[in-house]
Amino acid sequence: MLWKWPLHFGLFLLSQFVEIIVPITAYTASLAAHQMGFGLGQFIMPLGWPVELVVWISALTFMIYIVHFALHRVRSLWAFHRIHHCDENLEATSALRHHPVEDFIALVTGIALAFLLTPSLNTLVFAFAIIMLINLFNHSRIELPDRVSTLLEWIVVTPRLHRVHHSPLARQTDSNFGGTFTIWDRLFGTFCLERAAGMGLDHESLAGPNSRDFDTLMLEPFKFLFKGRQQD
Repeated sequence: MLWKWPLHFGLFLLSQFVEIIVPITAYTASLAAHQMGFGLGQFIMPLGWPVELVVWISALTFMIYIVHFALHRVRSLWAFHRIHHCDENLEATSALRHHPVEDFIALVTGIALAFLLTPSLNTLVFAFAIIMLINLFNHSRIELPDRVSTLLEWIVVTPRLHRVHHSPLARQTDSNFGGTFTIWDRLFGTFCLERAAGMGLDHESLAGPNSRDFDTLMLEPFKFLFKGRQQD
């Protein structure tokens, strides 16, 4: 799988023009809202940092769940999210495999949430670090004993659970949208404990060599959308 690392890190570096500024711009939005006397942070911060952290992580992971759900259900968004799903051999660096347009969506929604909740810099950094580490973990090839996975899955998304989401079977792909914690899938009925029916996308435009070509991954979403317009 070493051949995938340059591709995934290439996608990662490209997306960082957008994604690396998420915490920075989110904090800028938080400061702006705080100076305007806007946002819920003025009511949350006096309760202490642990409470602020729990509120921010809960809100952020819920927002990620909603956005992820939309990425699957809205065709124009799915066009870009398919790039993440066409990986036929999931491993840790697959967590970095995103189209820059998808990262831009994360930027906009992250800024909006930060403007509303006005979290502190420590809270922002800690929360984003937790989410990134769990995402790397659940995209990895780590094989945990079933008993351990079952125990962890009461709280976090494990590799076993996330592989179900990366299945080419539509019923499985449209489940387990939570990338960090399982609570939102459990609450909204999208939690799935089945064994993954495979990996990748059952679509020739993003299968085999095409799933490993940088130019194809960048241009395919636009081709997908153009074909959809022609069919309409």
